[in-house]
Amino acid sequence: MMTSSGTVRAVPPYNTAAICSLLFAVLAWTVLPMAGMWLARISLMSLFVLPLIGVSMTLRCARSALRTIHESGGAWRGEGLAKTAQKLAYAQIILFALLLLFSPLITRPVLVHHVSVSVPQ
Repeated sequence: MMTSSGTVRAVPPYNTAAICSLLFAVLAWTVLPMAGMWLARISLMSLFVLPLIGVSMTLRCARSALRTIHESGGAWRGEGLAKTAQKLAYAQIILFALLLLFSPLITRPVLVHHVSVSVPQ
């Protein structure tokens, strides 16, 4: 970056943990739910577990990146990446909580319909 006096000032690099946190956040919203749906044929828990693993990795990397960036005193950048990743992770946690909260309302009529079978005499 050029200053007004003509000297070149180095731009600090992005923190690797900040980049990884955003990558995990994008994976947790896109690829991991699809992989969970594919693996749900084997175990229904994988539908929720894979995205939540991505969310936990996102939060760990983002927390580490923010701490490193604040302690560096301007030697690293990427605070916006880490904060965006945190917001995506928290939004996905809220979405899963709402799905778990309202899933009995969605699945109950289906289960009642399948259970009510007449027994021949």
